[in-house]
Formats: sequence, structure tokens, C-alpha cells
Amino acid sequence: MSYVENRLREVKEFLGRVYYNTRFNFDHPGTRITISFERPNHTPAPDSSVNLPESLEVLGPEPGTNFTRQDDITVSWRPPGPTGIGFEGTCHNGKSVSFRKNYVGNPGPETYSATYLLSGIANLDPYAVCTTKITLVRSTTGMLSGQYKGGAITARREASVSVNIAP
Repeated sequence: MSYVENRLREVKEFLGRVYYNTRFNFDHPGTRITISFERPNHTPAPDSSVNLPESLEVLGPEPGTNFTRQDDITVSWRPPGPTGIGFEGTCHNGKSVSFRKNYVGNPGPETYSATYLLSGIANLDPYAVCTTKITLVRSTTGMLSGQYKGGAITARREASVSVNIAP
């Protein structure tokens, strides 16, 4: 068994939510990670653990692909399996507007209408070009140390590709 020490980074969000994260320099699906959480003036929580999810690769669309608003965008990945899919982008034409939509994907390819992805964006210029990052996410939830009063420990794996949606 090998031992790697990483310092967790504290992130404070709106409404007081706090979480901690780190990245490791290895990438072996199924590897069990054990977290020993120690902070001054708090009870240590030495035995939280989580297994790394399986690898994830975007098969399509190709990076830099240009779509029109009338096109369907098919997102595919390997290996097959349930995968979260997020679309995040900025549309430019004189002014910039941003958008974000998230979906829970099925085990195989998913198809989305470009028109639907851009729907609901306030003040979207009909001639704006939208740079869109498509991110696939797989995660596993582990066992949280009994010293915690609540929360979760999660390992995430992400893969992304950027495309353009034009009029």
C-alpha cells in the first residue's frame, strides 16, 4: 500500500456551504482513497474513503466543431455508463451572456437540440456566436468517517470538449 499526502483546499460558497477538495497525480480507476481530515480545534476524522470512478473519454463531438442553432448535438463517451452532462458557455455579439445547463445522461450517447440548449437565455442576440464547453462527469460516493455530523465524500472524474454554436 502506498501513501500520498495532499493538502485539501477549503472552498466557501454562498449561504455558508463549505467543502474541501484536492487533486491527485495518479489516475487508476477503482483505487481506494482514504482521507484523514485533521483541523486544529476539531475532532479528527481519520477514516473517510472513496474509490476513484472509472475513466471517461469524450468521443464526440470533436473539439472546435461548429454547430448552427438548428443542429442537434450528439454527445458520446466511453466507456458506456451513467454520466452527468453539463453545457456551459458564453455568447458574444456586442455584449456577452452566459448560460449553464446540466443533465443526467444515460449509459450511451445523448442528443440535445442547440436551440433548446440556448433557450431561456435573456437578451440573446440572434446573431451571437456561443462558445460552449461540454463537460462529462462521473462520480462515486464513499463512506464518511463517523466523526462527521453530516456531508459526503465524493470522487469525480471529468472530461470536456469545447464547440461553437452559431446562427
